[in-house]
Amino acid sequence: MRMNFDGILIMSDMDGTFLGKKSSIVPKNIEAIKYFINNGGRFTFATGRPSFEFNRLVPMVRDIVNAPVATANGSCMYDFRDECAVDNVYLDVEPTLEMLNYVKVNHPEINARFFSNTNILSEEISGRLAVIWPTLNNKDYYKICGPIANWECKKWIKGIFTSIYDDMDDFRLDIIERYGDTFEFNRSSKRLLEFQRIGCNKASRVEWLREYYKLQGVGITIVAAGDYENDLGMLKAANIAVCPANAIGTVKEISDYCLCNPNEGLIADIIEKIEQGIIKV
Repeated sequence: MRMNFDGILIMSDMDGTFLGKKSSIVPKNIEAIKYFINNGGRFTFATGRPSFEFNRLVPMVRDIVNAPVATANGSCMYDFRDECAVDNVYLDVEPTLEMLNYVKVNHPEINARFFSNTNILSEEISGRLAVIWPTLNNKDYYKICGPIANWECKKWIKGIFTSIYDDMDDFRLDIIERYGDTFEFNRSSKRLLEFQRIGCNKASRVEWLREYYKLQGVGITIVAAGDYENDLGMLKAANIAVCPANAIGTVKEISDYCLCNPNEGLIADIIEKIEQGIIKV
């Protein structure tokens, strides 16, 4: 007998959680999600990726999401069925430029790039970006714009600091000490420190979704899945927290369930265990 998943929303991180190795689609996830939503469930993503990268990474996104998607670490809530942003939270320009100038003077090994709803913007191809540029598979989204003070587009949903070195710990401590009251910082890999407007993160969008459905008279139980530091707040805010076997230690510590490796189909595993009553919602 099929289970009715009405009232259950699964909110999944993308890289290292939904996607398999080398950003591959795991077919059993797609099959399971379609089964889940066809039987009343809701599925969405919460990712650092912007909306314009979904066509490349998850080309069937319109078939598997039926709730607003938290993109750019929550800075943009995007509805793929209506092809529009539902809610945007932009970086404040003046504090951002002030921080960027500080970084240029005091941390020359660090480069920054910014995300609008349509492009990735950078002043130049240098530092870490120059290292990875020959192998980038999303160059079409990049705009190299020269000095940031002259940019026409200043509606940035998030920024990323990148380093030519593996260790960003000293930089991270310094920038958070100086600007932690103005920006939301989160690490998505050892060489990436992402930032959004203060208070804008994946956790805030868990609450946003609760309110979004409450206004429609719908109560939801949110099952969140993630693997890295930028997922911690979302996992804590959700009703149920799930992580894959590859998750970092701090994520495993706060998760209610630690399941399979993403290559094996984590989302399919979650749906199966909800249906079996192992994950109690």
